[in-house]
Amino acid sequence: MQVTEEVLAQFLAKTDIFDGFDAEEIELFVPLLELTTVASGHTIFREGTIGDAWFVILEGEVSVTKEMISGPPHVLSHLFSGDSFGEMALMDGAPRMATLYAEQETFLARLSRDSSCSCCAMEKCQPSSCCGRWLLCFVSDSAS
Repeated sequence: MQVTEEVLAQFLAKTDIFDGFDAEEIELFVPLLELTTVASGHTIFREGTIGDAWFVILEGEVSVTKEMISGPPHVLSHLFSGDSFGEMALMDGAPRMATLYAEQETFLARLSRDSSCSCCAMEKCQPSSCCGRWLLCFVSDSAS
């Protein structure tokens, strides 16, 4: 999949985390994204592992599953192009709440916790700054 910075910015603009941000603010994050391909059937991350990144699906399908005490994992949902997941990892690095795997070959943009923190450090993370508003959206999302 050929992905330009413009396409990545468009995907970010459609996510809840970047809702309300202007194009210039979103463009600050585009160079921090790592593009990755996950083969069909492969695990993206497992429930209980420490979270270290947020992902946006550029193309493909991802299943979200929860381990059960007895029996096979329970499928909670399916995510598709434009959906994102793993945002809590950027906030607190807590263990993953579910296992996610690719239903088909899936192309992802990944924003690591380290990259997002270094971006916010450059912006000095004031509430009125791009990064400050971005971090505040995590607090308001997690409180609801």
